[in-house]
Amino acid sequence: MTICSFPQLFPPVQIPVNCYSDIKPQTSMDSLKQKQNNLVLYRRRMGFTQKQVAELLGQGDTTMISHYEHSRALPPLTVALGLEIIYRVPVAFLFPGMYDGLKRKIREQEEGLAGIGQRPLF
Repeated sequence: MTICSFPQLFPPVQIPVNCYSDIKPQTSMDSLKQKQNNLVLYRRRMGFTQKQVAELLGQGDTTMISHYEHSRALPPLTVALGLEIIYRVPVAFLFPGMYDGLKRKIREQEEGLAGIGQRPLF
């Protein structure tokens, strides 16, 4: 056992050297599932129920709203735009994981398009 000391902040505390060894790191699939969208966050922030959102979108029941919120289905473009209007935030904020992944992929492809001696596109 090693003593980890942070004298400016805390008194000396005994912490095992590998104190985080028993913590299972998240796989990329776990983190993708966890934060694929922010639909529940923004729905709750606006104070809507799933039923109210379904009605605003012209859907008969809450089944598809639940599927969208739990990342079991992706909404079609018209529904995504409707959610943007209802929640008053850009679609990119509603689906940050998808947006960031797509942006990263496109930026990498753009770098490949820039020829030798050519300025980067952005």
